[in-house]
Amino acid sequence: MFAPQLVVADARTGKESTGIVVAVAHPCTPLRAAPRLPLGALPRASAADPPAARPSVKTRPGARVYRRRRAVAGAALAAVAVAVALPLGAALAGSGGGPLTATRPPGVPFEPAAAHVHLVQPGETLWSIVHDSGVRGDPRPEVDRLAAQLGGHPLQAGQLLQLP
Repeated sequence: MFAPQLVVADARTGKESTGIVVAVAHPCTPLRAAPRLPLGALPRASAADPPAARPSVKTRPGARVYRRRRAVAGAALAAVAVAVALPLGAALAGSGGGPLTATRPPGVPFEPAAAHVHLVQPGETLWSIVHDSGVRGDPRPEVDRLAAQLGGHPLQAGQLLQLP
């Protein structure tokens, strides 16, 4: 069996010496050098030496450990999902998360949310605007409503009127 030799110079005395390097390798411990032995001297076990302890061999964790790890990982993933979903849901709730119908207290007249706005052109009258808006039936109530909207002022070109 071939053992590598090592030449070492002593810093205090300046002498060189040779010896055999014995290394101990184990998966759980780092590689370290054993004490130097003189060339030709090999360590021998004596009767006074205790028996060498068998290095512990790590075994793979059992199925219970894997199940526990999976449960912990799943719980952590669920906690992260909840921590992300709650603020995101709260932020989106303010952007139209309410009911689709508008609620109003009783006794308040209903006004349509979207009304058509008409830009008055030169030469138009209240009667022609109501007629062109497509009102069915008698146009007089709508003409009266537009006249009340004007507040007694004459109709002017460029003015905006709200039509149903």
